[in-house]
Amino acid sequence: MLVWVCGHCKAEHVGMQLRGEYQIRSDTWAVFLECGACNAPSSAILRDERYVRGERPRNPSASDRDILADSWRIISIHPTPKYPDIPDHLPTEVRNYMQQAAGTHATGKAPDATIMLCRSALETALKVVEKEETDKPSSDSLPLAARIRRLTDKGLLAPALAEWADHVRGLGRDSAHGVGEGPFGARPEGQEIAEEAYEFTSLVLEYLFTMPERVRIARERAKNSGTGNSEE
Repeated sequence: MLVWVCGHCKAEHVGMQLRGEYQIRSDTWAVFLECGACNAPSSAILRDERYVRGERPRNPSASDRDILADSWRIISIHPTPKYPDIPDHLPTEVRNYMQQAAGTHATGKAPDATIMLCRSALETALKVVEKEETDKPSSDSLPLAARIRRLTDKGLLAPALAEWADHVRGLGRDSAHGVGEGPFGARPEGQEIAEEAYEFTSLVLEYLFTMPERVRIARERAKNSGTGNSEE
């Protein structure tokens, strides 16, 4: 058995049963796996670390526990779980929320959690922007809707970004208060809404942090190489 993340259903720490194996080299085997959650097939290339240590190698099916805990190492596995991209150059606290949102969204099992994490990332980002521009700590008690309006009025948030941010705020409010049908307010189209929240949040963060930092890096590079733009 291999305990891993299924590339099909994104189930984490799932037991994947070995259904076949083929020896490639003395220490390397191809194995064929079946997910214990969704029964979908996967394949992997494994290496036996015992052989590297000069010990007698074994075939993977000889192990009676998780093979990763029994001196086997994954060289490659297919399919690999795909996670959404996270914008570059984010403040640490914002990136932490987006990493959690990306991981949750990839599983497809908790769309409301993804949406609320996106809302938290957005709210934290706006606090960072306000603090950087005013050089004063941002009020944690200010509602997100009021914060968006204040930053827009101050010219710190473009009108289009404010619309996107307010849309994510609304999605997060609905998820937090269980708006929709089904248990715990889960909406039938929840995963699509989570995808929408993640995309809109990423766009706002790219405009607030990623693009300005890329411009700064490009200008610094041009300055150091002596190719910066003149006043002409």
